Amino acid sequence: MNMFTLTAEPRRRLLPPEDGHRLYYALQPDGPAAERIAPLSEALAKRFAGAARAAPASRWHISLISLGHTAEAPAAELVAEACRWAAQVARPAFTVALDRVVSWKGSAGRRPLVLRGEDGTIGVERLAGEIHGVLRRAGLAQGPARQFIPHLTLLRGEHEVAERRIDPIVWRVREFVLLHTAAGRQQVLGRFPLAG
Repeated sequence: MNMFTLTAEPRRRLLPPEDGHRLYYALQPDGPAAERIAPLSEALAKRFAGAARAAPASRWHISLISLGHTAEAPAAELVAEACRWAAQVARPAFTVALDRVVSWKGSAGRRPLVLRGEDGTIGVERLAGEIHGVLRRAGLAQGPARQFIPHLTLLRGEHEVAERRIDPIVWRVREFVLLHTAAGRQQVLGRFPLAG
């Protein structure tokens, strides 16, 4: 039986983040943005050589809403439903700008070093709210959308980096995706265009 669930309440992790299966909606940087992120990620990985594990460029994303995290792969029926729900989202395309890098607290050896923004991520928060609204109307989420800080994880490790500004990494968000991650691999299960 598939254990994926939807809820607006903070979820207790059933498994460590690196184990199991995750199903979630996310944004992925476009080609030019990824080209701008790459040298920054490489420089940071070199700076923390041996103490950090860089996320491969193919896995860079900004998470929007999680649909669950369990030991079992998501059932095909759930994936089909998740795609159907996502197709109901009606938001215009928008621009995202990530203009700072900072390390966050995390478990031993897994402290994330992330790119984030301030005003440049308002569109991300609005899109997550719209997706949550669709799920709530379908009876699959309750209450308000959870608060989160949109970010893109570059690497994980023992490092500690105080927040610092960088030249903004900007891209036009024209779609969001449904991602499935397991065993260090990430698969796009659906792409959903935004208007404009």
